Amino acid sequence: MAPLEDPAEHDGSYLRFYYRGWRPTLLGRMWTRVYAWLAGLGLFSDVLVSLRTKDRQSGRLHAHVLVPVTYERHRYLVSMLGEGSNWVQDIRASQGSASLKRGRTHPVVLTEIPQDKRAPILNLQNGAKWRRKSIE
Repeated sequence: MAPLEDPAEHDGSYLRFYYRGWRPTLLGRMWTRVYAWLAGLGLFSDVLVSLRTKDRQSGRLHAHVLVPVTYERHRYLVSMLGEGSNWVQDIRASQGSASLKRGRTHPVVLTEIPQDKRAPILNLQNGAKWRRKSIE
């Protein structure tokens, strides 16, 4: 199977300033830190949250900006970069222990949804992404 091509590296994509080779650039890391800080303050209401995880290697606290999805009265966090996302790997290493920050910090225990039950949640997440793009 051929490796997936990084969509950020297409000609004319503004994402190339934020990601190269599926990894964030310096500008991408700085941008994420600013958004994590603002989301942690609660300035984006329910649109963005800041997920705080312990790094699986160093043990340092990291903040990740995520868009929660509501499905059947439950809130889910979906990794837009898939299984290889740093926050997913950190959560797995910590057995689901993390904290959500939106104004106040709330400790949470995240559980992974089995693959056969993810489709409706992913469809909502992708639909929300397309609705936001059509509004802009």
